[in-house]
Amino acid sequence: MVLREESLIDILYRDPTEIPKQRFWDNFDGDALNTNIWTFEETSGPGGTTLMLNEIDGGLRLSAPDSASGRTFLKFNQIHHYEPTGCVYIAIMRSVETSSFTADVGLGDGGAAEARILWQKHSAVAWRSVHNQDSGGQTLTDSGITADANFHTFKGQIYSSSLSDNWIDGILRTTVTTNMPDVPLQPFLKVGRVFGSGVKKMDIRYYEAYNT
Repeated sequence: MVLREESLIDILYRDPTEIPKQRFWDNFDGDALNTNIWTFEETSGPGGTTLMLNEIDGGLRLSAPDSASGRTFLKFNQIHHYEPTGCVYIAIMRSVETSSFTADVGLGDGGAAEARILWQKHSAVAWRSVHNQDSGGQTLTDSGITADANFHTFKGQIYSSSLSDNWIDGILRTTVTTNMPDVPLQPFLKVGRVFGSGVKKMDIRYYEAYNT
């Protein structure tokens, strides 16, 4: 008897008649960021960096420039694979800082108005879900979860142009019905300084996005 080894598609999609949609994931392993996939950007720099951490389950450290309003980003160089009315992102991330900084993880369009669905920690505020339309409408929803320096699993799912659920560590924290993104999206990670001084950092050890 010959046993057939399952492919990744076999594992993810049990129905052989189902045509898989776009799906991406990154474990942030190896000795450097994969720049064939990710585009690194910074504002109010230079001085932003990426560093693969030499520790168990550390992942990648993204650091912002040590300057006023310094920001660093990871994106897909304006390549937008993800459907604004039916997609999911999942990320395992920690905010190394707990004050005077901003950290975002999710999906965005990368444009000036920035359509987005993401989790955000901004200064002393608890984690909040952020939903932006490209046209400028925004919904900010507090999760009630204060940021710490530990890794957490963040997830967001858009079901339609008027419904999104958002989880932290597997627990549903916000349900949003307004200002869903209205243009195709790309992976989006950001860390930056809000006020004060010093280099602001976030660590990411897993990221996944897919269309539903």
